[in-house]
Amino acid sequence: YISILLVVMIWLYPLIKQLRQLKQTTKAFGEGQLQQRININSTSYISDIENEFNRMALRIETLISDNKLLSDAVSHDLRTPLSRLRFGIEVLQETEDPKKREKYQQHLCRDIDEMERLVNVLLTYARIEQSMIAVEQQNIDINELISQCVQLAANDNNIIHWQASGTAMISADVNYLSMLINNLLSNAQQYASNEIALKVEQKTSSVQFIIADDGPGIPKDKRDELLKPFMRGEQVQEKPGYGMGLAIVSRIAQLHDASFSISDSIELGGAEFCVTFHR
Repeated sequence: YISILLVVMIWLYPLIKQLRQLKQTTKAFGEGQLQQRININSTSYISDIENEFNRMALRIETLISDNKLLSDAVSHDLRTPLSRLRFGIEVLQETEDPKKREKYQQHLCRDIDEMERLVNVLLTYARIEQSMIAVEQQNIDINELISQCVQLAANDNNIIHWQASGTAMISADVNYLSMLINNLLSNAQQYASNEIALKVEQKTSSVQFIIADDGPGIPKDKRDELLKPFMRGEQVQEKPGYGMGLAIVSRIAQLHDASFSISDSIELGGAEFCVTFHR
């Protein structure tokens, strides 16, 4: 009986050790140490539970971080148009000249439009956050969808190099996928000097959507930072926008278990964005 007990204890010891590690990490995480993760061993008896805990911890840490960034940015970006509105209303009340009143009214309308755009951006991001748990996916030909987005976004300011080649089927939500393509295309149009190139590469286990431009590019040390809400590059502060485009793209990629990366474009010299959908 002692021998059997020893064998059972030797067999159970790794499981007990892993459960104690899980307990300690969970306790630390609950106390506010949101960076805590479990080191997973390939021979772990509870590797599925440990993987799920790490994914949950990363999700919670990201949500809390995003909420802080959003609250800080909203308080900053809303304060400016609100101050202008207050000042404009006071001046409007004291003005008798019809031409000046019309001018101030136009300024007030622009400030209201700016606030409306910011609120719409925030609502879009919030909807994506709420959809992170589940999303309705269907088989979509990404080549066809890109062609539609390029046709709607075409203008005289940039040359867009895109040629659909066959079909490239992926499982995705058509609305969110359209939003992802349009955000990347709009970002490229905003910062490209003259040319934009889009392509889709099919591999055995994945489909890659790649878009590049001939703009200033993005420094390596700024790429991860720009995936956060309201974060913008130093060289493009004068450009319009709120710094939410790449954050939305990153969230939609996560929504589809896809990977999103930023690199330098060898062909055009600017930034290159790649979204990899795993089959």
